[in-house]
Amino acid sequence: MFKKFLSLLLAVMMVVSVMAVGVVTSTAATSEGFKPESTKIYFDVDGTGWTMGAKDKIAFYMVGGDFDTEANPTKPLAWGASKLIGTATANESGIFEIDPVAKLGYQFTPGVQYKIIFAQIIAPRNWGAQTCSLFFTTDCFGHVAYSDGTEMENDVDSTKKSKTVYWRDIDPEENGPVLAITSIGNVVGSCVEQGKTKYTLLQEFFAEEKKDFNGKTGYQNAHSYKCEIDPSSPGYKTEQKLIDDIGAGLGLSKDEVKAVLEEEDVVAKLKDLACSWSYDDSVLPAGTAPHTHTPGEPVQENVVPASCSQEGSYDEVVYCTECQEEISREQKTIDKLAHTPGEPVQENVVPASCSAEGSYDEVVYCTECNAEISREQKTIDKTAHSLTFVPEVPATDTKDGVKAHYACENCDKLFADADGAEEVTAESLVIPSKFVRGDVNGDGVFDATDVTVLQRKLVEYEVETYNEAAADVDGDGTVDVIDVTLMQRVLANITTWEAWDAKHPA
Repeated sequence: MFKKFLSLLLAVMMVVSVMAVGVVTSTAATSEGFKPESTKIYFDVDGTGWTMGAKDKIAFYMVGGDFDTEANPTKPLAWGASKLIGTATANESGIFEIDPVAKLGYQFTPGVQYKIIFAQIIAPRNWGAQTCSLFFTTDCFGHVAYSDGTEMENDVDSTKKSKTVYWRDIDPEENGPVLAITSIGNVVGSCVEQGKTKYTLLQEFFAEEKKDFNGKTGYQNAHSYKCEIDPSSPGYKTEQKLIDDIGAGLGLSKDEVKAVLEEEDVVAKLKDLACSWSYDDSVLPAGTAPHTHTPGEPVQENVVPASCSQEGSYDEVVYCTECQEEISREQKTIDKLAHTPGEPVQENVVPASCSAEGSYDEVVYCTECNAEISREQKTIDKTAHSLTFVPEVPATDTKDGVKAHYACENCDKLFADADGAEEVTAESLVIPSKFVRGDVNGDGVFDATDVTVLQRKLVEYEVETYNEAAADVDGDGTVDVIDVTLMQRVLANITTWEAWDAKHPA
């Protein structure tokens, strides 16, 4: 009797759910003249059955989608965060709003499906009722969510009830209450999550372990609450009944249920858990077995060409050759292209001279990205000497002469020939004088004795040997005290013959 009553109650709930879906666009109208903004999300509490005080508010809790991924690093605020509390729309106390981008800093990717729950905050900070999880995309911004007042089992915690919630003027099959199998095996909601089907939803229920269930799968958890209790207890179900009811709630045929139970990952999870579901005993419609895809040749989509400065990428996609459904999608990397060398250029040039080699860096850059491809140091040969002929300067009695030669204007080197092939030294070019300058006494050495001899000669003392030409050290043609003084200065290293000659050219 109880099972019949429960079945009737479930049937009534399903009818109510269908009715709610059918009146999405006409229920809970906002106040006349209300104009929503395209950056905000709204919730209308009219018709929810919630008693809202003057200071009560609505919290907007958003999760899922691509939050906290490399593509979208937004980290959702935790349940109960004060920033999630919306404000009453001006002159519309029954409508609450939030701007999640401006107020919370959230970023949303167009086309990605997120979840939102609306919760009642009873002043000052007490949590009241809440809605079920509702899907939304950026297309729902500027729209108003509302509850028709019906309750459903909470899609996360079966011990709680939630208000069924919809978007006004949006198809609940696209963005509506989340279609889910609850922790005790009931089906709630209407909207299938992006990338999933009702078939894969049932497959995950059997095969995917959940943290909320202490590592159990959804089926293992529901099995412990429904099938492992006293058969006389309220809520008891056989495996056959539990699975048939879930299949019916999802709108699957028994062929589809059979196919799920034969999936490799499902078989692995059920091997230690008795499952007496029978295809022949199932009350579900037969339907047809799920289509088995035939993979076609991979194709490339979303191609980003590579360059010599960065890698490219593309999606390698495999479609079924029969139904054209996408079977797999994998992002691939395209290696960087080779650089395109330009003409070599010279950098860091050090010019050559006749005394030293020069150098430069020969550098090649890519004509596409300007990256340096190679750098090699090159040598510049020495330049030729710039030679000037220097005629011979004959020697005199007291002064050395200089042989004819060639001198470089740039490096001061001396050469015997006009081609600069035979380098010579200044010493090798000297033509010796006939006698030593300042060697007055003729002993072949200029020293202090010569100064004494000259001094005696100038005061007309007799001297044994006297060379007048050698005594005229300043070269003015006269021997006098100036010559004595110059001789003394040279001996004292105050000056040199060369320095004197430079200042007193003949």
